[in-house]
Amino acid sequence: MNIKETINKLLPEDIKVKLKEHFAKLSDMPVDKVVEPIAPTEEKVKMATEVKLNDGTSLSVDGDIAIGSAVKLITPEGEVEAMDGDYVAEDGTTYSVMNGLIAEIATKAEEVADETGAESTDVMPTMMAEITSLKNELAELKETVKLTLSAVNTIVATPVVEPIEAKVEFANMTAFQKYKASK
Repeated sequence: MNIKETINKLLPEDIKVKLKEHFAKLSDMPVDKVVEPIAPTEEKVKMATEVKLNDGTSLSVDGDIAIGSAVKLITPEGEVEAMDGDYVAEDGTTYSVMNGLIAEIATKAEEVADETGAESTDVMPTMMAEITSLKNELAELKETVKLTLSAVNTIVATPVVEPIEAKVEFANMTAFQKYKASK
């Protein structure tokens, strides 16, 4: 008996049906939703990027300037942790820093557009719809994991029985079998 037959024999029919439904949903999942494992790579040394501020100091950004990048403030006394707040660069770009990381980047053009309302778009409903969709997907995945673990627990709880050897007539036994039978 192979493993598939054994599992089908051990699991109750309702769990088998639910598992098939959930795994069918997973197989229909778009490829872009599947997370590929991250292959180990050699760590690259990231160079800091320096941003000149209006007040004459500078920000030192670890790696590329992006949301989530670590930031330090360069003063005449040296490099210090950047305090939470907004920092305005010479080019008018505003960097919002929270907990030593860039939380938001706003260019001068974006700030002017927000003030005038000319380019203001409401993305909140779209984001909320996406969040709701992701919550539903997460709930389905949790249910699949729960069912899978239930199936695994059922299999693990099934006692393993030693195979029973078929009885062989003494006359048909091998020498080793006769020896074992006499003990």
